Amino acid sequence: MKIGIFGGCFNPPHLIHYELIKKILENKIVDKVIVVPTGNSYEKQDLIPIKHRYKMLKIMFKDLKNVEISKFEDKKSVVYTYQTLDYFKSLNKNDEICFICGQDNIIDFVNWKNYDYILTHYKVIVVTRNGINLNYDNEILKQYNSSIKYFDLKLEKMSSTFIRENIKNFNKINFLMNENVIKYINKNNLYNRSKINV
Repeated sequence: MKIGIFGGCFNPPHLIHYELIKKILENKIVDKVIVVPTGNSYEKQDLIPIKHRYKMLKIMFKDLKNVEISKFEDKKSVVYTYQTLDYFKSLNKNDEICFICGQDNIIDFVNWKNYDYILTHYKVIVVTRNGINLNYDNEILKQYNSSIKYFDLKLEKMSSTFIRENIKNFNKINFLMNENVIKYINKNNLYNRSKINV
């Protein structure tokens, strides 16, 4: 079995995350996806507690088969990507473990902790949008060309930052998010908002 590890803040999770994973599974890029939200120690502004991001992911993906949500990075200290991949490999010794990331991540990948270890031991699936060509001139990544696979999705650009700003500005965001995730945000008064219009 080929298992894809998809990490991120998911702050909050939105429909592009959902469509991305759905298309990866439909196109048999991997057989299963494990979604791993970053822990609370990850240094990012406006990051809400992992318990909420985990629950929103569970809500959003509850009906999509072959998707698992993991709390592995819910630690007191930062968990690096290579550690997460090694952990899931230890649990699935007979399976192939791949790392799924977005096009923005691969541009900065050489600055990641032990990036060379990741590219030596694992395949990296880079999701691009609307035919954007990321075969840019990076001498370091060229050494690991066989480890990096590009998968193009015909999806619009959307970010969690954009959604958070729309929440704060009282804009209607139901077209961006799962309705039950919006209800969860409202119920728990997340993102400095008392209520989102559904």
